[in-house]
Amino acid sequence: MFILRESRLEFVGMTWGYRTPSEAAAKRKPWINARVEKALTGRYFRHMFREGRVIVPAGGWYEWTIENGKKQPWYITRHTDQPIFMAGLSNYKPWDPRTVPQTVETGFVIVTEDCEGGMVDIHGRRPVVLEPGDAMR
Repeated sequence: MFILRESRLEFVGMTWGYRTPSEAAAKRKPWINARVEKALTGRYFRHMFREGRVIVPAGGWYEWTIENGKKQPWYITRHTDQPIFMAGLSNYKPWDPRTVPQTVETGFVIVTEDCEGGMVDIHGRRPVVLEPGDAMR
């Protein structure tokens, strides 16, 4: 994923998923998505929406349907085969050796929104995909 640090775009490899320390201790599965309509105001992701917005580059993403009792994958891409840039949220903080080691798991979630048009036949939600120029801004 990409973050903006000191006016420079920086790539940071990170685990997809986020969970609180109590969720990790309980061995709960991490959250992988955040609904855009709740990310700003909901208490779970609000801190990341303010300080942890990231861009997740990808070639596409998978959605799944059930056909004849079997899971059918659908790979969603741009029509132009160009990369996509998904909006994401992360609790990533640059490591500072002068601080106490971080005890919270670092990860990211993909921001999702309601589908519009033809995608609704496959799934009711989709990642928030940004145009390249918007992703750079």
